[in-house]
This record gives sequence, structure tokens and C-alpha cells, in this order.
Amino acid sequence: MSVPMGDRKTLNELYKTNPDMNIARQGFTEGKVHPDDIDGMINLFRRFHNISYIHRAIEIWTQADSTVYKLIVIGENLHNEINSSSPSQKTIDVINDQIDPINQQLTSIEDDFSYTLGEGSRWLENLILTLLFSIAITVESTGLILSILVSRGISKGLNEIIRASDEIKRGDLH
Repeated sequence: MSVPMGDRKTLNELYKTNPDMNIARQGFTEGKVHPDDIDGMINLFRRFHNISYIHRAIEIWTQADSTVYKLIVIGENLHNEINSSSPSQKTIDVINDQIDPINQQLTSIEDDFSYTLGEGSRWLENLILTLLFSIAITVESTGLILSILVSRGISKGLNEIIRASDEIKRGDLH
């Protein structure tokens, strides 16, 4: 449970107007995020949280956090019942029966989260390909224009040399 609780710490901190980046980093560290990825994830959240796909993924993340918290409560109840002076198997069974519906909820949330990130990834890929195509067209067009201008300049110079040599051939040395 330390992973979702660490991630939750980060999410709560990053939602603040003036978040403490050390707390956000600590939360991701507790959430087992690789240290090399922490600053990038924080920057992603802070810079792009208004993009629809990222915003939706964060909403799903928040929903998952509250659902995971239900498991923590169930775990505490189960722990308390098992460690009570007279544990009741019936109570333990009732508590255990609460786990599967929450697990199904979490599976659905996870699917929605993955789908949303996949959509965002495809959108970003298309955006990058469009930008690269636009840059390539711009570079190619610029190259073509420069080639035409340079070849015209060379042609003009060659035509001037030919004209001057024709005049010399006719005896005009001016």
C-alpha cells in the first residue's frame, strides 16, 4: 500500500497552488518511481495537466486513490478482527467479501487509465509526426528556393560571360 499512498502524497502536493517539490519527490520515491523519472513526471504534471488526456488520466488517478483507500480501511478492519480477543469467522468472511467488488472497480479504473494514456500517446504521436512533416516540408521548400536562386545567379553570371566573350569574338573590347 506504500506505492499508492506515496503517489497520493505527490498528487495532493502537486494540486496545491505552491507545491513543495521535495514532498512531491518524496511521494514519488515512496511510490517506487525510478529516481531518474521523478522530475520528468512532476514536470509533465505541472506543464501539461490541462491537456485533456493528461487531465483525464489525473482524474482517473484520483478516483483510483479513493478506491484504494477503501482497501486500506478493509485491511484495517480485517486486521482488527483477526487480532481481537474473540475473532468471528463470519465477520472475517463479510470483510473478505468486500474485497472482490473493490478489486473489480480498480480493474475497471486501471483499464480506463490505460485507455486514456493510450489515446494521449496516439494524439502526441500524431502531433509530433505532423510537426516533423511540417518542418521537413519547410526545410525542403527553403532548399528548393535557395537552389533556384543560386542556379539563377550562376546562369546569369554564365550568360554574362557568354555575352562578353561574343563581343570579344566580334572585336568589341570594351
